[in-house]
Amino acid sequence: MKKILIAAVSALLVGALAVSFTACAKQERMRVVDVMLTGEQYCYAVNNEKTDELMTNINNALKKLVGSKPYNPELDPTTDAEGISYDYTGDGVAEEKVTIKALYDAEEAGTLGTIGSDFLTSLPSGADRNQYLVVATNAEFPPFESTSGDSFTGIDMHVAKILAQELHRELVILDMDFEVVIQTVNNGNADLGMAGLTYNETRAQMVTFSLPYYQTTQRIAVRESDYHLFENCTNEAEVRAVIEGMGNISAGGADGQSGYAYIAGDVNFGEKFVGFDNVTAKGYTSVALAVRDLSLGKVKFVAADKDTLQDAVDTTNESIGA
Repeated sequence: MKKILIAAVSALLVGALAVSFTACAKQERMRVVDVMLTGEQYCYAVNNEKTDELMTNINNALKKLVGSKPYNPELDPTTDAEGISYDYTGDGVAEEKVTIKALYDAEEAGTLGTIGSDFLTSLPSGADRNQYLVVATNAEFPPFESTSGDSFTGIDMHVAKILAQELHRELVILDMDFEVVIQTVNNGNADLGMAGLTYNETRAQMVTFSLPYYQTTQRIAVRESDYHLFENCTNEAEVRAVIEGMGNISAGGADGQSGYAYIAGDVNFGEKFVGFDNVTAKGYTSVALAVRDLSLGKVKFVAADKDTLQDAVDTTNESIGA
């Protein structure tokens, strides 16, 4: 009995020390390594049984919002889109001709705001689905979708409101984990998936993708104490060489997203997604949570889409301070 009691007390002490260590772990500021790793295009996902009329209307709207090519603020920040009339400022006074570029620029400037309160978060019982546009999203992916108070904000969420306006339907937004967005569209519980979705062959077997509307690239973020390892890198091969020379390490990415696929390997996303033999991929429900663990030193780097990664790093660095 005495031995059992001692063992129990020892286990409690070890657990308490582990909790204490985690609580006292010092966060470190981080930096994004400014080297493009991959190129990807975002699309919206449509239920396969609703691809005729719904997809036609969505693609027609996207042609007005995007123009002849997906918006690419990094390599070509111009657009020939004609725009759609929409009150994106929310002032209720006048509508503006809005494009994806205009929404992106407003988000970058901090002037985009929320989509207001004119939406539902569930479909009413017995509702006629033709009267509603049901959107599945993961509102933890700024600047494309996030929450602000009781409302939603971000580029995709404003496009969702524009599409509902164009289709003369009431907007329903279902917020869920990223990994189940495609499945929710596939099983018909949502008409449309809007979550910074990168086209890949596996997903294309489950849903039909819209025209691409945004061009992005992958980046990695590291702690400031490791940044010197990457500061002379000018291309992806050099970044990979540094990572492969770091020994056995772990790295973080959001489950189901391109960043996790880049670390773990998933050629469905493209030929560059071959993974790393020396890196253990750790999955998180959001990029922000992965970045928080990076700041605590629990992973060596985080991979994610450029805009969302930079937003998460800036937000966490701000909370850490100088």
